[in-house]
Amino acid sequence: MLTELWVLYLVENKMLKLEEFNKISKKHIDIINEWWNHVDDHSFSQEKQFSQYLSTDHGFMIWDDDKPICAVFLYPIYGSPIAIMGFPISNQNAFKEIRREALKMLVAEVEKKARSLQYGLLFGYAGNAVAKEFYNRSGFMKATEGITNFIKKL
Repeated sequence: MLTELWVLYLVENKMLKLEEFNKISKKHIDIINEWWNHVDDHSFSQEKQFSQYLSTDHGFMIWDDDKPICAVFLYPIYGSPIAIMGFPISNQNAFKEIRREALKMLVAEVEKKARSLQYGLLFGYAGNAVAKEFYNRSGFMKATEGITNFIKKL
């Protein structure tokens, strides 16, 4: 019981910091590549070229002091009211409660950025039950079931 209170205290009193970055920020891209390379079922992790395909000029990373906690990219679709929030990824070595709070902060900041760029809809993707629950908690509504995304490398 004492451990749970201590962790909750840390979460509530941690100063999590947001950094926005772009696709040429080697520091951030290297961190994200390392995280993706530890994801067994992600097709881009096998190629170890995450940054070449999935990074944009709208990157967001949450830090706990000098420890990166989670990150995501925003994909604005120019000429459309739609922006897409990419696949959130987190540091699996960070405390689960801190990751959860950092991910909440991350979504709020991405939403704020999308609104500031005049987007009216924010899409997100979920490939597992944890991600689906994350989006539900973040105020997203489920659009469809049973859709498979296809990617073609050009």
